[in-house]
Amino acid sequence: MSYAGFRSVILLVLLVGSVLLLAGCGGDGKISYGYYDLSDAVIVNYIDGEGNKGYVSLKLTVELPEGNVVTIGTMSQRIRHATVLYLKNLSSDELTNYIANDQEALADGIKDAMSEETKADNLAIERILFRDFVMQ
Repeated sequence: MSYAGFRSVILLVLLVGSVLLLAGCGGDGKISYGYYDLSDAVIVNYIDGEGNKGYVSLKLTVELPEGNVVTIGTMSQRIRHATVLYLKNLSSDELTNYIANDQEALADGIKDAMSEETKADNLAIERILFRDFVMQ
């Protein structure tokens, strides 16, 4: 094969490869999600406006792109830390309001805290799911 023929073949392979890459190799473009259960419950103490002591115990599952499930295991303590700090910074009224009325907003706040903690690692957390939710 001549140099010009070889060069044409290489250009053709690069062109076809680029088209396949841009087209997603024929995939449907859907992202597969995986789930990671944080093994320990996150427990936060609080004092309400009337001076009553209580606690919140949450068991969380993190939904994220499937390829990141292995990565999150190495960061579970950082994620737990971010969650505890987020919950501790809520007033008792905010905490009880979220728990009583707007668990989705609480999950979003926890997600944002986790994402902030892991942003350099590009973890791309999709959602936070509650497996267990106790407030006493």
